[in-house]
Amino acid sequence: MENIKFNTTVAYNDPDFRFIDVNVIGDAGITKGEPEHAKKVIELALAQILNAISSERVSYKDLPSQIVRMKQEVPGIVKDNGVELGSLNIMAVGPSDKAKAFIERMTKINEMAKMSPEELAKKAEEAQRKAQEQWNMLTPEQQAQAMQNAEIARKKFEEEHKDVLAHAQAVASGGSPDDISKALKMAANAAGGAAAAASTGAAANKFCTNCGTPSKGGAFCCNCGAKL
Repeated sequence: MENIKFNTTVAYNDPDFRFIDVNVIGDAGITKGEPEHAKKVIELALAQILNAISSERVSYKDLPSQIVRMKQEVPGIVKDNGVELGSLNIMAVGPSDKAKAFIERMTKINEMAKMSPEELAKKAEEAQRKAQEQWNMLTPEQQAQAMQNAEIARKKFEEEHKDVLAHAQAVASGGSPDDISKALKMAANAAGGAAAAASTGAAANKFCTNCGTPSKGGAFCCNCGAKL
């Protein structure tokens, strides 16, 4: 029996987040079939099973509970393709790192979409307060450098988030267009304050434009998940 390892990525149709990349990691013992062919067949079988599971509207959160089912169905599928397994071990199944980041961003957007204009304004004021506290900690030189990049950061933030937030809020809250517009303008102003502190010429002095939290490196905020 020859052992092989697999780490395959499957596009999974989640009921809440639509298509996200899901990784399946494991190993198998082959009693019949060439290793490379067997690996491809196993990966195709996993994709087929996950597609069936997604059609049942199973959340990505519940995929670990489907491992037993996957282990039961894979051997029969691969056998029809000339591969027989002596063992099959699926160690993990879940969203890829990229999918996790996407889920975090969408979760934050969905939470904001459910907020009333007053709650959204309060969140914006809190973000602005935190950003101002971080700004006051910078040296005059760092503040001057930040001001040069603030306008670019503000425009980028609005480009990436304004339309999505406006649409989601309008659909979810049922508020008047004027109230929603006012709340979003306040949020944009807070984002502008955070953006002014976003770049100091050093990665350690970068702040999230959404909540004002200092960056610890990486592409997303460690506090709220927003893109930096």
